Amino acid sequence: MTKQNEPLEPLIPFAQAAKILNMSERTLKRRVHDGEIAVIRDGAIVSFAPEDLRFYIATRRIDGK
Repeated sequence: MTKQNEPLEPLIPFAQAAKILNMSERTLKRRVHDGEIAVIRDGAIVSFAPEDLRFYIATRRIDGK
């Protein structure tokens, strides 16, 4: 969570988030619909907080043996 005095990181647009996660926009839409990744909705605009993308990536990481 961001402290009051820290600047906010910019939100990441939907298409850019799909590229960052290396998945199609259709797959990302499915992940959002299934509740696997948090989004920020402002009317029809869907964006992602950078920390939510980091969390999504971290929760899917599998360490090698």
